[in-house]
Amino acid sequence: MVSDDEFTRHLMSFGLNEREARLYHHLLKYGARPPAVIARHMRTYREDVHRTLNALLDEGMVAKSLSAPTVYIAVPLKTALDGFFVEHELEKHEKATHKRELIELAETVQVDSTFQDSAEGCRYRVLSGANQVDAASKQLNSEATSHISSLMPGPFLGILYLTGQLDIVPDFDAAACERASLQKSHARI
Repeated sequence: MVSDDEFTRHLMSFGLNEREARLYHHLLKYGARPPAVIARHMRTYREDVHRTLNALLDEGMVAKSLSAPTVYIAVPLKTALDGFFVEHELEKHEKATHKRELIELAETVQVDSTFQDSAEGCRYRVLSGANQVDAASKQLNSEATSHISSLMPGPFLGILYLTGQLDIVPDFDAAACERASLQKSHARI
C-alpha cells in the first residue's frame, strides 16, 4: 500500500505544490468536504485551504458544489491528470509558436551602429561557479587598482604598496616613503 507522503510526492511531480498535493489527496481519501472541515482535519487555517482550493479549481483538480455551504470534491485522478497533460501540451505549443515568431522578428531587427560604437570596450562574460567568480574578481580588482593607482601622487602609491593593496609601484623608493610617513605622523603630534 502506498503511503500518504509517497502519493503526495508523486502528485508534486506533476507540478502541484505540497499544499495542493496534500489537499487533493485529502479530498480523494475522505470525499467531498466544506473548507472549514478540511481546515480542521488538516490542522491549518481556513484562508490557506480556500487559497489552495482555488488553485486546484484553476488546475481542474477539484470541483465545487453550488450549494451552501460550498463543498469541494476531488476530480477523479485520471480525469485530472488528462486535463493536466492537455493544458501543458497547449502551453508547449504556444511557447513554440512564440519562439518561432521571436526568431523571425530578431532577423528583421536593424542594428543601431551608434550604440555599437558607444559600447566599444565593454566586455561580457558568463561566470558559473565560485572559482570563476573569484578568479574574475581578482583579475578585475588588479586591473582597477593599476589604473587607479596611476592617477595617484607618489607618496600614496608607496603607502598602498606597503599595505599590500598594490603589487608593484613604478620608481618606488621605500626610504622616501618611510620618511613621508614619519613626517605625517610627526605633523599630527
